[in-house]
Amino acid sequence: MLILGIDTSCASAGVALIRDDAVIGRVAQVDKRTHSVKLLPEIQALLESNSLTPSMLDLIAVTAGPGSFTGLRIGASTAKTMARALDIPVIGVNTLDAICTSQDAASEGDLPVLALIDARNTRAYGCLYVKGAPACIPAVDKADVLLDSIPHEFDGSVIRVCGDALNNKGITGILDAEKRFSFVTDGSVLYPDPAVVAALGRGLFEAAEDKSVFAPEKLALNYMKEW
Repeated sequence: MLILGIDTSCASAGVALIRDDAVIGRVAQVDKRTHSVKLLPEIQALLESNSLTPSMLDLIAVTAGPGSFTGLRIGASTAKTMARALDIPVIGVNTLDAICTSQDAASEGDLPVLALIDARNTRAYGCLYVKGAPACIPAVDKADVLLDSIPHEFDGSVIRVCGDALNNKGITGILDAEKRFSFVTDGSVLYPDPAVVAALGRGLFEAAEDKSVFAPEKLALNYMKEW
């Protein structure tokens, strides 16, 4: 199964191709151009560099939120249009899940991982994960409120933090004050890895009994807040 993964949820615009368990290639960049300018050329370049065409794709997976309102809409509209034209399924992947699933974020054994996406000022989208599974309800709020919602069973634990909220000095200042957080600032976990998005999409597709739920018109975005 050849799967295209797309992420436009944060500052990075990234695409990746996987076939079964193998990553064929990925392209991701952070620059001043909008995602609408970068995304389609990235997809075209990735396919052509691997001697592939869009008609060879079996599935498209795209980050469906939370994240940038405009970025999510660009990724979703591109994924839906391609899927409709190619008559293939498209799957929305939770952005926080994608960040947490990164190998770098999970590299410290059983340490819990707090995935945080910048929501401006000192607000963030966040969820705590243990062994890849959510340990609380994902939420968007001020960073100090999110930290207060971490279950008390983790009060004595070192918690690894990843996601682009670490670019926000107001948020990192709040985290620093508690002295129990370890920051993962490698670029591969500041933003979702599109190859991880593709792999998570494949898992969701294979686990679903009713594949019709992945029709392009059924793709929905989860902004996690009112606009």
